[in-house]
Amino acid sequence: MPEADHVPPPNGSVELKREIWNLNNAPKIKYFLRRVVSCAMETATQLQKRHIPVNVIAMDNIRMLIHYQKQAHDHAINHSLPFWIIWRIWKSRNDFIFRKINRQPHLEAQKGIQDARDWLEVTKVNHLSPVSNLQPGPTSRDNNWRPPEGLLKCNFDSGFVQDREFTSSGWIIRDCNGNMIVVGSANLPRSTTALQAEAIGFLHALQVIWSTGFRYVWFEGDCLELTSLIHTHGDHLLMSPLLYDIRYWMSKLPRFSLGHVHRGNNEAADKLSSYANSMLSLYESFTVPPSWLLQSL
Repeated sequence: MPEADHVPPPNGSVELKREIWNLNNAPKIKYFLRRVVSCAMETATQLQKRHIPVNVIAMDNIRMLIHYQKQAHDHAINHSLPFWIIWRIWKSRNDFIFRKINRQPHLEAQKGIQDARDWLEVTKVNHLSPVSNLQPGPTSRDNNWRPPEGLLKCNFDSGFVQDREFTSSGWIIRDCNGNMIVVGSANLPRSTTALQAEAIGFLHALQVIWSTGFRYVWFEGDCLELTSLIHTHGDHLLMSPLLYDIRYWMSKLPRFSLGHVHRGNNEAADKLSSYANSMLSLYESFTVPPSWLLQSL
């Protein structure tokens, strides 16, 4: 390859990056640490101007923490706690610089501990296969189809607009008799493709189900590509971390299924997703259906 065409590899140890990726921790923590090792953080330039070898310091400290995690046998929370504390310190630094908010160190430490506990709770191994517990829903049916007795049904949908700063999403939860329990709309993080938007919406629906205490749920969406990825345990180059998060949340539901429906049979979730475009807040939910949704129930 001509010297002019040579592209230098990213900074940082490949071996250390591999160790980071193998950590049993949240994807956002792994990406954060990889950016640190690669000197891709905003602070790196400033440290280098002061002649501080940021790359060496970062690598040595992260190696030490990884070693500590491997040796921490006394309590499971000690395996991941240092990384959550680092994450909280970084967020506090950004709040101070960009929002002029001065966080209290002891409160941030408590938040880091709670983050680690929440992560352990969410990622406890569930030996049931969430996708194969139940047969997938039919791909063509009318709006009166109901899940098996004892299960709830959650329809979800997302809206994608190129270059928009957010992803609109909507969901509706019904009981096995078809009665609405709760519906909601949300403005979620930005997406770059329609498939990614649907995956973000599905992840949000999973988190809503978990936070409300429901555990036996039949999900339905109108994106066949996403449904196929989940059922075949497939991967996607641009969505690996997102699919990783989805599968972790799926594993927390003892009985679970994801079925595909045609767009016309997902009208209520579609309307809720469209409603998110006009919201002044990031999130709204209703236990009594709004008038504009009644015809779609």
